[in-house]
Amino acid sequence: MTLLSALASAIERCSRYISEVASLVADAGYSTSSHDPFLTQADDFITTATLADPLDPTGRSSLKQPQNIQEVEAKGVETEIGYRVSENLRLFLNHQYAETTDESTDEILDNHPRNTARLGATWTDRYFEDSVGLTASLIGRYTDSQKYTTFTPPRESGRIGGYTTCDARVAVDFWKRRVTVFADVFNLFDKETFRTSTDDYLPERNWMVGAQVKFEF
Repeated sequence: MTLLSALASAIERCSRYISEVASLVADAGYSTSSHDPFLTQADDFITTATLADPLDPTGRSSLKQPQNIQEVEAKGVETEIGYRVSENLRLFLNHQYAETTDESTDEILDNHPRNTARLGATWTDRYFEDSVGLTASLIGRYTDSQKYTTFTPPRESGRIGGYTTCDARVAVDFWKRRVTVFADVFNLFDKETFRTSTDDYLPERNWMVGAQVKFEF
């Protein structure tokens, strides 16, 4: 049995186990569950790397730029469980385990944590005979520890500890759901995490406002 076959067999067994657990959870009253094992092998994978500046003869400068990695393997499993508290309120828990490795070195790539998780609540309601809809959500996100390389000299490598942030969204749709106006706030509580003298690995609180238009033909 090849290594790839053994891995596929292990993922299949894991999938059956998660399916059994999800069935028990569903019997307990949870409304939805899903699990998605995955295995991906990619050639010419593009990631972000910190490299020496070729135009600096002293070698003290560096550039953060896309880098091509010949072969990358990503494998893991994603599981989500949801519970509808009422007609309007839904809670969910999502977890993903993933290993993204450079096959030539068998090392996890920078900025690719093994574990990420989300815990959130979404409220939806319809008004004016279903012509206007309101959606509001609050999501907590956990990001596991991950490798990093600093951007400017002296370039250092290490690990960023795990951290948790919260995001929020409010959206209003109308005209039979064809138009949606939304506002997102990321890192709602302005959480700070690992910081070096030159790099901050977690963006400060930021927001985005936008509109989506759906065309039907």
